[in-house]
Amino acid sequence: MISVKDNYKLLNDLLSKNNGQYISPEEYGRYATLASNELFDELRGNKNQNRSTYGRNRTLDARLNPFKKNITATFAAGLYTKPTDLVQITALYTSTFIPVKPVDEDRIATLMNDPLASPNATDKYYVEEYLKLRLLTDTALVCTIEYLAKPATIIYAYTVVGRSAVFNQTGTVDFEWDKNMEMELTTRILGYMGLSMKDGFITQVSNNNLTKE
Repeated sequence: MISVKDNYKLLNDLLSKNNGQYISPEEYGRYATLASNELFDELRGNKNQNRSTYGRNRTLDARLNPFKKNITATFAAGLYTKPTDLVQITALYTSTFIPVKPVDEDRIATLMNDPLASPNATDKYYVEEYLKLRLLTDTALVCTIEYLAKPATIIYAYTVVGRSAVFNQTGTVDFEWDKNMEMELTTRILGYMGLSMKDGFITQVSNNNLTKE
């Protein structure tokens, strides 16, 4: 896990070397959340890239381990309300380890009329809807859902003492990412501010500075 307190200090230390710039706690929270979400989406293959999509083809990226969760889901009347932090289901199976496979809405009719693939005791299927998961033919089922959870919204909490913002751990939300991802995230946060890291130094890349050169 990456400490928001330490990363905020690192970022402002870097910015102070660039004409004394500063980022407020509120700005930091916004940019840090954007950077975290962007990295998460790229690693799971959600950026229209010519690359494998996580969880569908055995391309497992260890950097996403902090976002892996599993829960026990009890389907009633064939329905289960999805967890609010669910982004992508990687596996769904019954308590006896029978896989429940995803199917798109436009394939349901074809599947139900296929005698070799239609749902039965060992071939089970679900449809992922906006807020719920819906089973085909089964009504009551207890399953395990393994999924990737949405990254947390980053918050640097503080109290005002005099004219200073003093860090407050209460209310602070740290990055879930492993520590070795800190510079990657820091670089992305700087990018949202119009700055880039190059050879260990911060280089201003705004149009104004380029014009001055």
